[in-house]
Amino acid sequence: MLIHSLSYLFYRPFFVLSFFLGLSFVSPCCLWASDVQGEHNKATEQIELGQQIYRQGRLASGEAVEAYVMGDMKVLGTQFTCLNCHGRSGMGGAEGKTFTLAINPAALFTPRKGVYLERPAYTDETFAKVLRSGKVPGDKTLSAAMPVYQLPDREMAALTAYIKTLSSTFSPGVSEETIHFATVISDEIKPGAARSMLSVLERFFQDKNSRTRYENKRQKYGPFYQHYRIKAYRDWALHVFRLHGPRESWQRQLADYYRQQPVFAMVSGMVAGSWEPVHQFCEQNEIPCLLPNTDFPAAPGKSDFYTMYFSEGLGLEAKVIARSVAASGKEANILQVFSSRSGGSSGASSLRSILKQQGDAVTDWKLSNHEQFTWKELDHRVHGSAADAVVLWLTSRDLANAGPAVEREKFTGPLYLSSSLLGGFFVDFPEVSGRMAKVAHPFNPPEKQELIYKRLKVWLDSRGLKSEHRRILGQSYYACMILGKGLSHIKNHFYRDYFLDALDHGNAKSIFSINYPRLSYGPGQRYLAKGAYIVEGTLQRDQISTLVSTWIVPDL
Repeated sequence: MLIHSLSYLFYRPFFVLSFFLGLSFVSPCCLWASDVQGEHNKATEQIELGQQIYRQGRLASGEAVEAYVMGDMKVLGTQFTCLNCHGRSGMGGAEGKTFTLAINPAALFTPRKGVYLERPAYTDETFAKVLRSGKVPGDKTLSAAMPVYQLPDREMAALTAYIKTLSSTFSPGVSEETIHFATVISDEIKPGAARSMLSVLERFFQDKNSRTRYENKRQKYGPFYQHYRIKAYRDWALHVFRLHGPRESWQRQLADYYRQQPVFAMVSGMVAGSWEPVHQFCEQNEIPCLLPNTDFPAAPGKSDFYTMYFSEGLGLEAKVIARSVAASGKEANILQVFSSRSGGSSGASSLRSILKQQGDAVTDWKLSNHEQFTWKELDHRVHGSAADAVVLWLTSRDLANAGPAVEREKFTGPLYLSSSLLGGFFVDFPEVSGRMAKVAHPFNPPEKQELIYKRLKVWLDSRGLKSEHRRILGQSYYACMILGKGLSHIKNHFYRDYFLDALDHGNAKSIFSINYPRLSYGPGQRYLAKGAYIVEGTLQRDQISTLVSTWIVPDL
């Protein structure tokens, strides 16, 4: 208060003079604050430019950076970005027999001593030199596969500033003893389904923590060269973020939870409807979100990175159905039936967009809140629209009270259904009075599901857990395995981007996936399942064995 009062007395004559002369007056404090804000904005702009160069290989003008590999082979920076080899985290990694070193601040701007490729710490000047010439301090030369970039001074400074931000401090949610995780459950999820998911997560965490305590006892006996492993040991803590009320409030609720307890990552989870609110929260806060139990994933934006899904859900089924329709080689007229109350709207929207691009005509029959689907009404609408194919984005419940089917002379085209909406298992398919149908099925066939499920059942039985909601059990267990896989790779480098970089370059135990076949990983790929079956046959329980499956991977 004293300093404030003295400063007011000192500047008071200037205030009085400005009042009488009609002049404006800005205090030095305001000018200083303005200068600080200006410098902050410049630094932010510089780092954003550095990020653009690192991830996209583009200059401030938007043009591609020029570069050379193998000595004299000219390439574009958009073809050989820093991101491609060093990862989003800057921590490097292996690609086949090639190992890329880390380029985060701890790796670049400190000396390398006592290990291979010894060198002094880089300075801004020597770092610029090695990027432009390929020569490291001590007159050694980088691998010829490492591009040398023709970067102007402005871009070089920006790239250097950005690299200094990469994996510089541990991500939130990690302490010396504990690493914190969360899962998400919304009110509408049935208690039995929520219990199945939580029972797997909680027991998996308990098992892991019991081994961690054992490993901690061995610390003093471990060899010196495994000190990094000893430093990596942490107890896992699981927090349940329960979401209540309208979806519009979910991001605020998540922010409140996260403020009280930051978490390193989210694992599994279940909400009613689209995962969009959770997806956006994780992207905004750069929190990895591993494999939620949802058939309604958000549509990732170009820069989205943090949420990894099993599949595109109904979006994948829509693509596979569209490919099947296109196989006829001619334009088609499609009638699709859906109800917003059962979640089919997202599949119908995706399919509509794809079919229109293919040149097919689409007619929608959207069931109102109290409207019941019937086979009789379907045949009436098929006749009125002259449909070549019908797609039913409906659940078993929607079809259970559909009434008797009428004669099918009016319609002989294919009838498509969504396996996700029908429950994901063939045994849950409804009887459809002998109608031939094609089911978009992104899951394993029943016999393979049973075979892989036996492995999980041993684990469940040995821990006294119920074998209910098999799809949820299988997906939640697999998500836990992937969590453990990623953490084992990053060891004691607790950076979220590095964690996801590690997962992007691994096969990550795909053979343990009960529900989804052929899961595959890759940088920036956030849907692990890339294809689905079109299962053809008569939808009756006593004829399941006659079904024929065709695997389709749509153009992605």
